[in-house]
Amino acid sequence: MKTRKLVLIIADVVLLAVCILQWVIGNHDTTKYFDLKDTPDMIVIDTPEEKGITIVCEDGKWYVGADKFPAADNMIADFLDAVSSIRVLDKVGSTGNDAVVERYALNDIKKTVVTVYKDGKVVRTVNIGKEAVSDTQSYITVDGGKDIYLATGSLPYIFDTKTSAIRSEEVFNLDVSEITSVAITNEDGNNWCLSRMGSGEDVAWNISGAEMEIDTLKAASWFGSLAKLKTRNWYEENELPVAEKIATAKIEYAFKTITIDLYAVEKAEGVPQAYYGRSTSVPYPFVVDSDYAQSILKDPQELAK
Repeated sequence: MKTRKLVLIIADVVLLAVCILQWVIGNHDTTKYFDLKDTPDMIVIDTPEEKGITIVCEDGKWYVGADKFPAADNMIADFLDAVSSIRVLDKVGSTGNDAVVERYALNDIKKTVVTVYKDGKVVRTVNIGKEAVSDTQSYITVDGGKDIYLATGSLPYIFDTKTSAIRSEEVFNLDVSEITSVAITNEDGNNWCLSRMGSGEDVAWNISGAEMEIDTLKAASWFGSLAKLKTRNWYEENELPVAEKIATAKIEYAFKTITIDLYAVEKAEGVPQAYYGRSTSVPYPFVVDSDYAQSILKDPQELAK
């Protein structure tokens, strides 16, 4: 047999083997997708620790809880991604078998239930059990079905949450270029105000309550340090620690005013100083980190040339 003919026969055999393999794989592919056509406008999460975590979208913004606290955008994005397109790899059992339900932590005591709404109608329900061997897979049921699936994605991790965790960390976020003045009122009577006029090379700085020549870079940096405020925790009114008001910062920007009252929390011996604040930008008290507190408490002489 000629070499060329032998090569062609071998190639045909290999091609046939590849086709058979693809056919076998295709016929055993159990992957399934559950996709939503519309973007939800409400999500309710029931975890073993907290029931009825309600997140709603109003005028394009998401809020969480009965008091409608602003919700963290990154967490909302994770929730929407997780429920809008669910990929399951295989069916592993049925909810008709109590032992199987227990095995996959889909019983009432252990499961997390996510109910998704659009225009007042339920469009998706996901019961989330335990993680699989891989923490990027978990066991779920979808839309009231009895089939238990092995799903991709870290659904137990994503929805292991609570109302306080979903709240946005942002107190305010200002465009520093729009800040025109910052006035500091200290409880010890050391009150001063730094204002800015113009922009770029034509900017002019003026300070009242202190005598000095202003360093332009230091002044601009100080405005920048006050423009954005986030908190790592919000307080309920009945949870406020014992504290003393020590300063107020009034930020003028774009013909508006934001006020921040700073409180020093009573500390025990050997415990670092802690702070909380109140702002006209939000109706809830919040933890203030030390760096931001020190910006409010800055000695104006630090801005001198």
